[in-house]
Amino acid sequence: MCSRRRMLPRSMHTVIRLTGEPVEAIRGGQSVIFRAQHRGRQVAVKTIRITMSSDFDSLQEFCREAVAWRHLRHPNILPLLGVDLKQHRLSMVSEWMHQGNINEYVQRHGGVNRLQLLADVAAGLQYMHGLEMVHGDLKGANILVNQSHRACLVDFGLSTIASVELNTGTNDSSISVASRASLMSFTAGGTPRWMSPELLDPERFGASDDRPTKESDCYALGMVVYEVRPGVTVPVLGVPELNVRWQVLSGNPPYWDITNEPALIYAITEGHRPEKPEVAESLGFTTELWKIVQQCWLTSCSTRPDVKVISTHLNHATWSWGRRWVSV
Repeated sequence: MCSRRRMLPRSMHTVIRLTGEPVEAIRGGQSVIFRAQHRGRQVAVKTIRITMSSDFDSLQEFCREAVAWRHLRHPNILPLLGVDLKQHRLSMVSEWMHQGNINEYVQRHGGVNRLQLLADVAAGLQYMHGLEMVHGDLKGANILVNQSHRACLVDFGLSTIASVELNTGTNDSSISVASRASLMSFTAGGTPRWMSPELLDPERFGASDDRPTKESDCYALGMVVYEVRPGVTVPVLGVPELNVRWQVLSGNPPYWDITNEPALIYAITEGHRPEKPEVAESLGFTTELWKIVQQCWLTSCSTRPDVKVISTHLNHATWSWGRRWVSV
């Protein structure tokens, strides 16, 4: 209803004070993020770019994303604090995440437990799928790390909700999500390196359209596991006698060696997938876990594991890895 009428409940509105310029590093094609102040704390203000020709569609997309995001409540989902329609038209306000995204965080903290961060990602995605909602653009850049050093999903611009009903009999709106006809969907397209074959070529792979699904989310989750994988192990320069070693993130996205987009799409649709890094198993990425990741990348979406299975394996791997450091 909010999307059709292009209006948002007053309870979602908030007032912010802008500080500084747009953050260039996280400027997107349809949005730009500012750092601002709200009630004495730093917040991120995601402002949707609009033009005269795209005003109507942008407003619908904004309402769609804001309502979906507002009703998500989970430790591994970044909360939406509110919206600002006065100082910055079509802006969503969330907590400023000083730790940055998961790739930036791991790059700064080489010895961090990547398995725990990936388990966080799976838990957040499992929560969304339980609401019959998909993320649609899952990748490292859309996973932020909070002050408790836990991973949180963000950026639901491509999310799809199966059905939403808003009860407005009280001051606070409530949400009910069930698997019925789609009321809200946005299919502007995700990021090719993390996209499953059926999203890139729906007709060839038997999909009815190119809308993201739970299965395509699980494919992307497998790519995130690869993206946040352990990199090479190198000794500390200049101190070889100490035999101190750091885990360094390689920083390579999926298919990092393919720079031409047609060649990238060809590789994905022809079934080419990343190979297991040599040092993966020494850091907890077991053969069993890697098999699950490979199953996420199966061409047939119906044969991929669901997020609950993936989450179970990541939690088990995290627990097993943690036990290696417990004194007995």
